[in-house]
Amino acid sequence: MSRLERLKDAIEGECDGLGITDEQAKAILEYVDEGTVLAVVATANLTMLGALKECIETLALVEYPSHTDPVHGEVVRDLGSRIGYGALMSSASASWRAALENRGGPVGGEFVAGPCQAMVDRALKQAREAVGTAGSL
Repeated sequence: MSRLERLKDAIEGECDGLGITDEQAKAILEYVDEGTVLAVVATANLTMLGALKECIETLALVEYPSHTDPVHGEVVRDLGSRIGYGALMSSASASWRAALENRGGPVGGEFVAGPCQAMVDRALKQAREAVGTAGSL
């Protein structure tokens, strides 16, 4: 039995003699299906909004440039100038990860170098605008 036939039988079972047509049953099913699609889209939008808010929280941690360490800053600056700052940062992150593994600790707690400050600022601006727009709907 098709969905259309099941709907007509259900309506006739409740409202004997109503005589619902195929066209009326199709319109009801389209309305129900549209509501189902809208509910799925709304749920997906809420999920994406939650993920976007979490991204904002994470990126906000690096929103402001770091400060030079008063004890090691000069040594790090000299090493970065000599070998390149990208090499210094990625090697430090890899070394930290290896140290965690060697101690049997969980990896993933190490610092990682991320995007440049301008990219963080741009991404935060766009994400905050999107969340603001979504909040006004």
